[in-house]
Amino acid sequence: MSTERNDQDRELRELESALGAGLRRSLKIDSAEPPARVDAAVADMIRLRSGEVRRQMATRRARRWPVWTAAAAAALLVVAGLWATAVLRHGDQEHQVDIVDAYRLSRRIDSGGRLDTSSDANGDGRVDRADVDELIRRAVAVRKAGG
Repeated sequence: MSTERNDQDRELRELESALGAGLRRSLKIDSAEPPARVDAAVADMIRLRSGEVRRQMATRRARRWPVWTAAAAAALLVVAGLWATAVLRHGDQEHQVDIVDAYRLSRRIDSGGRLDTSSDANGDGRVDRADVDELIRRAVAVRKAGG
């Protein structure tokens, strides 16, 4: 019985060996590189898709650029108009005092800028916060009609 068992074991080993060798041969990879036709197809798909992406990006840029340009130009014109109006209105000496004058004097005081005696709004001989307060009072004062 032991010889029969040994024979079966031996036959089993031989069968496993033959099966394993055949399986290894059938699963053996000849090359790790993809076939040339597959490689070419993948490269063509990449070229096609990258072209589509480039066209989409160019279309988006072309569409957005004029909108931003127009918005920036409009903002620049508004700012330039406001600045010109403020400079022209405050450039002459005979103008009605408004809150912008008080703001400008406050900024000059805060920055330590040059302060001349013409900025002394309350007539105390000094240019300080009291003058800013006087300009604010004048700017918001209610005037009677005709006077």
